[in-house]
Amino acid sequence: MYISAQYIKLMQKSVIEYLEMTVKAFPNKTAVRDSEMSITFNELWTYANRIALSVNSKSLSNTPVGVYLPKGGKIVVSIAAMYRLIQNRSYRAYANKIHSQRHY
Repeated sequence: MYISAQYIKLMQKSVIEYLEMTVKAFPNKTAVRDSEMSITFNELWTYANRIALSVNSKSLSNTPVGVYLPKGGKIVVSIAAMYRLIQNRSYRAYANKIHSQRHY
């Protein structure tokens, strides 16, 4: 079996990075469709960011956040938001660690 270098590059990305690349490549393609909704990748990204910002503004650091929704588009948006939130928090934690290690 042959595995291309491009495929290996994609595998090295996180889920949220892969989604972000897809949003840039196919913003107007349908990302999620169910009986209640149909949204594009750009809309998915926008909604996920809004939810992540809202949760982040509640100062819930190190607090579990539960999501209970039936199967469908809304749960996909919520999961993307949680991945986005984790990515933002990981980056901030890393940036704070690097900043605190600097010797001025």
